[in-house]
Amino acid sequence: MKSLGIIGGVGPGSTAEFYLQILKRVHQHYISERPRILIDSIPLPIAVEHELLLSGKTEPYIPFLEESAMQLEEAGVDIILLASNTLHIHEERVRKVLRSAEFVSLREAVPLFLREKNIKRVGILGTGTAISDIYRDSLRSHGIEEVAPSEFLQDRLNKSIQRVVTDQWDLQDRSTAHAVIAHMEANGVDAILLACTDLRLLDLHSSLQTFDTVDILADVTLTA
Repeated sequence: MKSLGIIGGVGPGSTAEFYLQILKRVHQHYISERPRILIDSIPLPIAVEHELLLSGKTEPYIPFLEESAMQLEEAGVDIILLASNTLHIHEERVRKVLRSAEFVSLREAVPLFLREKNIKRVGILGTGTAISDIYRDSLRSHGIEEVAPSEFLQDRLNKSIQRVVTDQWDLQDRSTAHAVIAHMEANGVDAILLACTDLRLLDLHSSLQTFDTVDILADVTLTA
């Protein structure tokens, strides 16, 4: 199997969950050996992380992402993965520093997955950056319309995501996410996309099909 390098740490919980989901699929598909997996949990200042989640400012992350990608490639991995939806906004910067390693992109994988599921209108839960700057154009290029939360609900969701990332969330944060889902259900979406890798930690439910980007990335990784 190809070896994997995961740029992680944003947040730590979702990085660990992504790692476990890859191994789960290895066991499910009776693959004869586990892949070599290296995880670089980037040493990010907490203040920078909070600024990203609350204001969408992602530029301070770029040097960390580039350095992590280069170190993982230097360690000999075949595939580079980014265990964060929001930071895919800088995936081109990551690609540019790679010499031969392949970068597996959620921005490319998610629209293809939803198209295969015949989804025409999807409600997206994630940071505002994930919705507007990462998925909107790629979804529309595949004939899929995205539905975002209202500004009020998005602000509440951003704060809840911040608490999940720092492992300080409570049941109110789960209620906030369910309120966003209810808003989207009322707007006639075909499915819900959890476009923040940390949201799965809230154990959310919907009457509609719900797809988690952690699962999508894990699936596409093992076929890359």
